[in-house]
Amino acid sequence: MDDIKEKEMDTSYMERLIEFRNKSAIKRKRLKLAPIERGYTGHKMGGQSLGSPHPDYPEFDSRILELKVVATMTATKGRFRRFSALIATGNGEGVLGLGAAKSTSMRAAIRRARDRAFLNLLSYSIKENRTLYHTGHVKQWHSTIFAIPKMEGHGLVCHRVLATICRLVGIKDMYAKVEGSARNYKMVVQGFLKLLRQQKTYQEIADTYGLHVVEFTQDRDMYPNVLASPKTSNLIERIQESLMSAQPQDITLNGQPVKRVKPLTHPSQRSIMMVSNAPNYTKFKKPQDTSIFLDDLVDQIDDDEAEDVQTLLAEGERDLDTIMVFKGRVPRIKTKPRPFYWNLPGNVKRREENYRYRNREDVERERAAYKDLDAHFASQ
Repeated sequence: MDDIKEKEMDTSYMERLIEFRNKSAIKRKRLKLAPIERGYTGHKMGGQSLGSPHPDYPEFDSRILELKVVATMTATKGRFRRFSALIATGNGEGVLGLGAAKSTSMRAAIRRARDRAFLNLLSYSIKENRTLYHTGHVKQWHSTIFAIPKMEGHGLVCHRVLATICRLVGIKDMYAKVEGSARNYKMVVQGFLKLLRQQKTYQEIADTYGLHVVEFTQDRDMYPNVLASPKTSNLIERIQESLMSAQPQDITLNGQPVKRVKPLTHPSQRSIMMVSNAPNYTKFKKPQDTSIFLDDLVDQIDDDEAEDVQTLLAEGERDLDTIMVFKGRVPRIKTKPRPFYWNLPGNVKRREENYRYRNREDVERERAAYKDLDAHFASQ
């Protein structure tokens, strides 16, 4: 019978065993993110950044728009759950891609959606790399989106998903209102991308309608600023000349006949298309009392409005938003309502006390300016 002999202890094995025991004993903690990196809320990944989708393109950034659990009932497996991810990728210079994917694993769904977004990149036209060219209105399924370009420094006042899309595509100043289904993020994003595709540059508008695109703003004292001029012959002047003549000729615009209507003025005085940014600098007028904030686009008057571009142009309409988007209609928009405490006795008394100081800042600024001017002339 052989004797049992004791062998040398394998120290490397014992070291690996002790290291594994120590790792398993430590409880894993969730990675804590900075408040600015937590996305829309602290307990979901919506709005968080995933970084660049490809190492060769560091200028791109990916954002999670929606990450949720979906389920389908099957006959064999019962309730089959999966993760659904909606991710957008952009470089902030007019290039954006959207991707959606599903998987039983959350990481796999995010990875697939990010890769698909990088493969679906499209280019969009942006005015001055900061805002839209003109007002946009689109309806996607049960979601209605109404977007207005704003002046520089206004910021993004819109739905949080639209704000994320705007930062990825490069839009910095815009106001947008989403009505209807605002929680269906996929339809909201698709509708907004459709709105961006409908944007036309001022040169394209000038070439299409044969008009000069001129901007009037109050910060320039309503001085006309020519943004684009048509490269082709002015079709609108020929249309109005034929309408003013006794025997008009058969003229078509974009393959459609133009109705004969009485023009407002002589065609030589109406050969421009106006771009007015007055709402950016002045307050909106008080709207009519209504319980609906923005119920699609409503008729401006009770009479039949001209809804085709040819008739509007022949009638003398030259406002860019009216021709491109509204087509004889206006949006029903009202300002933010006053707070509940506005007419309380204490608030009314405080407003009356502060009424005498309403122009105090302007007067102090004017006095400081005159003081500096007096010092300047005295030194000379």
